[in-house]
Amino acid sequence: MLVAIWAWVTGLALQNQRQRNAYLESNSAEMDKMVAEITELKNKRQELLLRIKVIQDLQDGRVEVVSFFDQLVQAMPEGIFLNQVGAQRGRNDVARICRI
Repeated sequence: MLVAIWAWVTGLALQNQRQRNAYLESNSAEMDKMVAEITELKNKRQELLLRIKVIQDLQDGRVEVVSFFDQLVQAMPEGIFLNQVGAQRGRNDVARICRI
């Protein structure tokens, strides 16, 4: 009879442990999904931050272009017309000046 009680208690403990293992496995799968989602969100965040930086750089450059043309107009004497204006790597080129 003592063996039967021991077998019954051991069976209950084993069943309890199996239930805990199943619970942990299901939660582990959910956590893996969450980790994958968090990683994906971090990647999207980095992409968005890069896009924001590009947009800010473009907006800053727009102000510089407007300022350049404003200064160019103020510095040019009347009757002078430009046929070509260019910029490369922070250097502004003015070519083909004609006088009327």
